[in-house]
Amino acid sequence: GDQGFVFNENNITTSSNILIKDNKINNIKCWTKEIPSVVENSTVINDVRGAVFQVVDAVDMTLISSFEDGTYKGNVVADLQIMVAKAILEGVLEDDPLRQTSPNTISPIIIEWAESEDMVFNPSYRCNGDAMHHVNKGIIVIRVEDTQGFQIEGNSISEVKNLSPKPFTNCFDYHAGVSPENEGEQQGGNVRGISVTAVRGFVDERGMLDHHSTIKDNIITNLSSNNPNVIVGIDVQGDSKAVLVEDNVVDLSSRAGTSVMDEFIALRVRKHVDNEGDDMVIIGDNSLMQDLQILNNRRLRNKPDLGQKDEDLEWKVGGCPFGYGRGQRRN
Repeated sequence: GDQGFVFNENNITTSSNILIKDNKINNIKCWTKEIPSVVENSTVINDVRGAVFQVVDAVDMTLISSFEDGTYKGNVVADLQIMVAKAILEGVLEDDPLRQTSPNTISPIIIEWAESEDMVFNPSYRCNGDAMHHVNKGIIVIRVEDTQGFQIEGNSISEVKNLSPKPFTNCFDYHAGVSPENEGEQQGGNVRGISVTAVRGFVDERGMLDHHSTIKDNIITNLSSNNPNVIVGIDVQGDSKAVLVEDNVVDLSSRAGTSVMDEFIALRVRKHVDNEGDDMVIIGDNSLMQDLQILNNRRLRNKPDLGQKDEDLEWKVGGCPFGYGRGQRRN
């Protein structure tokens, strides 16, 4: 889950020679519903198909399968999940290639709680996941990952709004996914216009770098969110090399400038991106109306004073000081 991070050297599974060109993408509105996952002994509690056992609604804090006093209330879905889990525990349902019961993690403690009239259960919640405990990522309009050679050119992205509600706050920990760059961040309210992660340039028949992949001549305007941590026009993430970013126009909001403390980042190059040698990521001339963040050498352009003594900004607040004020920082 999450954004990718490490490039897969196996060319059987890696994409290559991708062209995304001259598309007009506009007037998009959507939202992500966060599903807090119950955690027991560091394990997310889910049923035989991987669906999370839900106790609370993250939007209005309504208890779904528990009374206010912590006793089991149940509902048709929770009752069925527990019935199947009990059948597995007692050997009535045995695992085989067709049944595939092994994903079940509903524990004897949860079953005992459901069968008791007065047993109290006080769950701990892992945040930043959906109903199948995939990592929430917010809106990503154009997304390329684990790819050898791509061109993202001449696209227009405009009027994209994330309507996601505020993130759930009663979190024991967070769904980490595969990328350490987003650790401890609830991403449901984020927006990215173009995101590339764990990518490479084009190679010749010997497997040597022939020329850079490109993010070029794109226009990204008017991205917004009701509850963002970050809104990023172009995001270069993870173990990425040999990408040229040039001649793009990014104006995320007519109301936003280059303030260090807002959520808008026109172009972000994250700290694990290659910045040395022939296959370094190259940032050419771009028209950026909002902030530019270059984090892969611990240097932030246009950010003379962050008000932070912690040098490792990227790890702590996901590359955005705005995130610190939104409670996204993990201790």
